[in-house]
Amino acid sequence: MTNPLVSVVIPTYNQALFLNNAISSLLEQSWRNWEAIIIDNSSTDNTLEIIDEFNDARIRVYKINNDGVIAASRNLGILRARGEFISFLDSDDYWAPLKLERTLEFLAKGFDLVCHAEIWEFRGGQSIVKSYGPSSRSTYKSLLFWGNRLSTSAVSVRRDVVIEIGMFDENPDYKMVEDYDLWMRAAKHGCKFGFIDDVLGMYLVHGHNTSKASFRHFLAEVRLINAHVKSFNQSSLLIKFLHYSRVVRALASYLFRLSQPFKGPFSKYLVLSRLRL
Repeated sequence: MTNPLVSVVIPTYNQALFLNNAISSLLEQSWRNWEAIIIDNSSTDNTLEIIDEFNDARIRVYKINNDGVIAASRNLGILRARGEFISFLDSDDYWAPLKLERTLEFLAKGFDLVCHAEIWEFRGGQSIVKSYGPSSRSTYKSLLFWGNRLSTSAVSVRRDVVIEIGMFDENPDYKMVEDYDLWMRAAKHGCKFGFIDDVLGMYLVHGHNTSKASFRHFLAEVRLINAHVKSFNQSSLLIKFLHYSRVVRALASYLFRLSQPFKGPFSKYLVLSRLRL
């Protein structure tokens, strides 16, 4: 088989129910020259049976024990990829049929990394459209001080660029924010970001709304912010102000994840504030 143009990296762990939708959305793509690299974190459900049912030579599976560090799974997928471009797809998300075609059109224009809009679907059936970018907010400083402007399952990137900047950081302290760190390092490296306004994917919000998981995310984000801010002149009053304001924004993000979407007297304002972060 000739090398595909794009490699789709799919980390998974005990999500056979969702994985079926993710793979099905790949098979429905208008762009056919892809490969899927599924990194299975030693699942104990029927994940392998679900994959085998598709019986598609473009799908390859690798086993891993990542000790809860999803960055290790994604990195293994990147290293096993044969495509010029990498598209990330979490196993509980799925894409619209034109996802790869539209993304590759943008990458062909000279962009190093492309991110499209997607629908966030919450438990209970509520949903919102989430757009990312714009390019003016995707510089290194903007990402650091104004927050993450991208979503992993909506990102496609040149493989050589990802490898050149060191791939995902597997530091356990950055669990749940390793993608945010990668986008910042890519921006710092000088990567050209492109954003597509079309909704080309579905992101399922589930399982991370408990106080424990949300607080871990908050702490990881603060650690990451602190590590990146150290590269600036700490004597600068403006940098210190932006640093502390960024920590406050991380706290707002934590409160959003802690809330029940669209329920309760303050949830509307938490959602709106989160969209502006």
